[in-house]
Amino acid sequence: MLLDDIFDKLDEARVTQIIKLVDAENFGQLFISDTHAERTEKAIKQVHQSYEIFKL
Repeated sequence: MLLDDIFDKLDEARVTQIIKLVDAENFGQLFISDTHAERTEKAIKQVHQSYEIFKL
């Protein structure tokens, strides 16, 4: 699933809620694009899944 710049469209609480909804072992991969890596990393850390950040 690709979530493209969701922080621009949703508040932090809703972003966290969406990330928690996809927090399942059998969900697959989730890609999030954002202009602020720290903000995305903070949201991902809440679900305690492995992650990797790529900067382009």
